[in-house]
Amino acid sequence: MPPSGINIVLKPGGDETAHLTVSLKNVLVNDTLRRCAELSHHKLTHTGLSFHLTPATTK
Repeated sequence: MPPSGINIVLKPGGDETAHLTVSLKNVLVNDTLRRCAELSHHKLTHTGLSFHLTPATTK
């Protein structure tokens, strides 16, 4: 059975005006977050059920 909850942490330092909207059905969380990280120029890391999105470049 898949986990019932995850944590997504967006670390500061990226473009504060950027927005990303997704609509999802029947997809894997790690694949989806990896793609979101690519589109938003972030690096994705994870430990356990926590995923961290860190800006690829900081101000």
